[in-house]
Amino acid sequence: MFRAQNFSTDTVVIETPPANFTQFGVIDGTNTLSIIDIATESILNTYSTNANGYSCAYGNGKIAYTVYSAVGVVEIVDATTFTSITSVSVGSYPWGIEYINGNFWVASSFSDEVYIIDGNSNSIITSVSAPVPNGVAGGNGKVGVTEYGNTTSSVSIFDDSSYSLITTTLAGSYGTSIGYGDGKFVSANYLDNTATIIDATTNNVLTTVSVGTNPYGDKIAYGDGYFAVANYSSGNVSIIESSSNSVVATVTTGGTPFNVAYGGGKFGVSDFSSGSFYIIDSTSHTLLNTLVLSAACPAVCSL
Repeated sequence: MFRAQNFSTDTVVIETPPANFTQFGVIDGTNTLSIIDIATESILNTYSTNANGYSCAYGNGKIAYTVYSAVGVVEIVDATTFTSITSVSVGSYPWGIEYINGNFWVASSFSDEVYIIDGNSNSIITSVSAPVPNGVAGGNGKVGVTEYGNTTSSVSIFDDSSYSLITTTLAGSYGTSIGYGDGKFVSANYLDNTATIIDATTNNVLTTVSVGTNPYGDKIAYGDGYFAVANYSSGNVSIIESSSNSVVATVTTGGTPFNVAYGGGKFGVSDFSSGSFYIIDSTSHTLLNTLVLSAACPAVCSL
């Protein structure tokens, strides 16, 4: 098995990605942040960062990215000047990160903790316990966190304001990436080669669908009625239609696709092992372009 480097009645809030996402931010293994224009599918500029990024998230005019190491750090960068703002210490081997309800939520895998960083002050508000947390996604007033490292993994679901655990929902084997859209969480299962679709109101599993081999990373993207799941070992991306909860297309990318972001009618897909960055049309489900960056580029977010 591969592991990189070692309560109440709810109301569904149907959330769609903001229409003003015009760029992808990608951090690669040479401490480089590349800004990619979504419309033209071209690299606008590159900037030096303090460390390699594993996962990144955009919010409140900032890009925050995890540095996957025993000494866990989240680096925060100004999203206008692309200069460093600060470093925040978290638990060991931080993996996934997402901007949710004004805060950055960070999954520190080896510490069994999810750290919540204030999006204004850049300071840690608190941390919550979750088993081997990997991916993080937010929606409908909730935060879903996947569990990596258990053959009967669960998705921990938290309240995004009180930070309290609402429930845990059983998913598949070795939970990795997760995304939110259309009132649903979709979480991927590395060993099962499946994705579990969870109702974000009831917190119950709607269905489980087969995807490609070893869906990995920490981010599943949602856009234009579809979820995109990167399949690390089969070199492709599974497209799940939200309305039918079914896989409607498989897009071949080659390489080792890892994380997915959405913006401007397109999915941007990072590659864990190479400098390839794949751009997929979100409605025709076709590969539009492959850009070549300077090194492997696991971290991607929409700006």
